[in-house]
Amino acid sequence: MLMPIRGFHGPVAVLVAFITLGVVYGVWFAYAVFLVALVEDMGWSRSLTAGAISVVSVVHGLSGPFIGRLIERYGAHRVIALGGILFTVGMALTSQVQNWWQLYITFGVISAAGIAMAGWVPFIVCVERWYGDNLGTALGFALGGVGFGILVGVPIINLLVEAFSWRGAFLVLSAIGPIWIVPAALFLLKLPPVSAPVNGPVAASTDDNVASGTDSPEAALETPLYHDWVLHTALASPRFWLAGGCFFTGACVAQILLIHQFAYMVDQGIDKTESSFIAGIIGVSSIVGQLFWGRLSDRIGREVTYTLAAVFNLMAVVALVYLASILALWVAVAFAVCV
Repeated sequence: MLMPIRGFHGPVAVLVAFITLGVVYGVWFAYAVFLVALVEDMGWSRSLTAGAISVVSVVHGLSGPFIGRLIERYGAHRVIALGGILFTVGMALTSQVQNWWQLYITFGVISAAGIAMAGWVPFIVCVERWYGDNLGTALGFALGGVGFGILVGVPIINLLVEAFSWRGAFLVLSAIGPIWIVPAALFLLKLPPVSAPVNGPVAASTDDNVASGTDSPEAALETPLYHDWVLHTALASPRFWLAGGCFFTGACVAQILLIHQFAYMVDQGIDKTESSFIAGIIGVSSIVGQLFWGRLSDRIGREVTYTLAAVFNLMAVVALVYLASILALWVAVAFAVCV
C-alpha cells in the first residue's frame, strides 16, 4: 500500500505522472503507426522514416543531464510545463513537414525535447520526494502510465490517422500540451519542503557521508543502492556505469522492437487494426509489469528484478522469430505479453 509523507500531494504526483507519461510516451511509441502512414504517403524508405525515432532516442537520452540541471535550478513542475510547450510546438510543426529532414527536426528534436522534459526524469524527482519505503511501488504506479499510453494511444492514433491522415493526427495531438501537460504541471504538482521527512530508511546527508568516509568509490561498492550518492562518487563507481550500460542497451532493444513491431506485423499479413490492438496488449502487460516489477523490487532488490525482466524481453525476441508461422496472431500476442 502506498504511504505518502503527508496529505494527498503524493498520490496526486503519482496520478499526474501516470497520465502525463502515458500521453507523451504513448505518442512516442505510436510512431510505429505513423511510420507505416508516412512511408505510404510520402514514399520515403522505411529506414529513412524510422530514422526520426532514432533522433528522438538520442535527443531524449542526451538531454537527461541538462534536464536534471534545469530541475535543480527551476523546479520539476516548471521543466514539465516547458516540456509541454515544446511538445505542442513540435507536433504542430510535424503536421506540416514536406521533407524527411524536416521530420527529423520537428519530431526528432523539438518534440523529443518536449517528451524528455515532460518525461520520466522530472516525474521520478516528483514522486521520489514523497515516498520512501514504497518508492518502487509508487514508481511502478507512475511509470505504469507508459503502458496505459501504449494501450489506448496506439489504437486511438491509428483511428486518427485513418480518419484525418497522419497530418491531422499530429495536429490533434499537439493540443495535449495546453489542455493537460502545462496546467497539470503548474497547478497540480506540489513538492514537499526540503526539511520534510521521508518514510523509510534514507541515507544520511552528503556531509554525513563525507564525515563517515563513505564518499569514496570503494566504499560505494559496499553501500546499498539506497545510498544517497554524490555525483563524483557515482561517476567513479563501476556499479553506476554497469547500471547505465544495462539501461542503455535495454532501451535500444525496446526501441527497435516497439517502433518496428507494427510494420513488421503488417508485413507478416496481420491486419492493421489487429496490429494496433496487439500493441494495446503491450500496454496492458506493461501496466501490470510496472506494478509487479516495482513491488517485487521492493521485496527482493532492484538487481534481481531487472535480471528477471530482461529474461522476459529475451522471450519476446524469440517469439518474433516465429511470427511468420501459421499461428502468427497468437505468437504476436505472446510477444506483446513478454516484451
